Amino acid sequence: MSVDLHRKEREYDAKYAMDLPEGVKKFLTDYHALHRKAYEESDYDALLTLLDGEQALREAQLTEKQRKAIRLVLRDGYTQEEAAELLGLAGKPGVNNLVKRAVGRVAESEGFDEEARVEWNEAVFGRWRENISK
Repeated sequence: MSVDLHRKEREYDAKYAMDLPEGVKKFLTDYHALHRKAYEESDYDALLTLLDGEQALREAQLTEKQRKAIRLVLRDGYTQEEAAELLGLAGKPGVNNLVKRAVGRVAESEGFDEEARVEWNEAVFGRWRENISK
């Protein structure tokens, strides 16, 4: 019987892929759970994921408002209206814009390429549609 020592690491890498906007959002929304797993449950792979995610956030060179917006909305669970008030913005659209740009900037700093993803999706779904039509 073989034991896969890197299974959990691969699962975290796939779930929290920092080179994809969806992975960045997932990392930020699960931040507290990852922190608990790393420090209370001694989950080494969760700790590595936290460190990698935090490094990606630093390297993305976000503005102070972008950092605050993603921390408030995604990590700490504030509504966009609450975050707008705390950030001194006119409303939800301003916060939404900050969060979207911040998440995109983090993913891009980690190698995200929207054109490559569109091409990949077209190739994968094109093959899928061909297989279904057969």
